[in-house]
Amino acid sequence: MARFVGPASGDKLAPEVTITIQEFSEPMSLEEYKNLALREIQDFSNYQVVSQGATELGNQPDAYKIVYEGENEGQNWQMMQVFALKGDRSAYIITYRAEASEYEDYLTEVEAMIDSFEIK
Repeated sequence: MARFVGPASGDKLAPEVTITIQEFSEPMSLEEYKNLALREIQDFSNYQVVSQGATELGNQPDAYKIVYEGENEGQNWQMMQVFALKGDRSAYIITYRAEASEYEDYLTEVEAMIDSFEIK
């Protein structure tokens, strides 16, 4: 996992981008992984999906993006998760998390990071 943390402002937690690779014990399609990710988001009862749809992740044309928001630990968060599969045994996941009021402030930089990402 890699983690990039932005500047903190006042008593708010700093925005962050994490890159994670998740390995599967059984083969999984992008559709199956998308459904799994949506179920996990819904398990956090305070989170609501804002938007979702097909996207690209760097050099991977077949990827998916979910934007969701909610409250956790007294903070109002907005998050974006973009993921693509490498084969059918691993997922590359980029997650951007920021205080809801600051989400748009860093979105351009985060999208540039996502566009530059390559799965080898």
